[in-house]
Amino acid sequence: MESTKINHTPMGTTTRLDQDPKGTRVDQTKYRGLCARFQSDPKESHLTAVKRILRYLKGTEDLCLFYPKSDSFDLRGYADADYAGDLVNRKSNVSAICISKDPVQHSKVKHIHVRHHFLKDNVEKGLIRLDFISTECQIVDILTKPLSRDKFEKMRVELGMLRLK
Repeated sequence: MESTKINHTPMGTTTRLDQDPKGTRVDQTKYRGLCARFQSDPKESHLTAVKRILRYLKGTEDLCLFYPKSDSFDLRGYADADYAGDLVNRKSNVSAICISKDPVQHSKVKHIHVRHHFLKDNVEKGLIRLDFISTECQIVDILTKPLSRDKFEKMRVELGMLRLK
């Protein structure tokens, strides 16, 4: 990896990974642990994606996490509700926000197992708050989607990752 060029983002904007059933198999000993989602049956396309991630990491040696001194500490969690972009399962969790905020819908979703009502119950208790975040402000996209270099670097700063100078 010493002589390889670096990438400015871990994933190209046109990259769409799926199970790649027709892809060329790779030696799992070179791959295991790097890309868990497809490690049970890795293909050449997955290995190519992992190599890009490693080239990105090579160029991040001067990045650090910045925690500003503050009187308050608000814990924020982000979830990607656009699982339609998931080419394998095509799931979506956006309805969790709707269910948690609309008690009328409760009667329509009684068939959903109790553990799926965890969010709704905690919203009602005032322990958590669920907000819809528009795509432009969705910080979690940096972890789940291929982004342009500009958007990726903006989101990286939003997470508190800064370059040491």
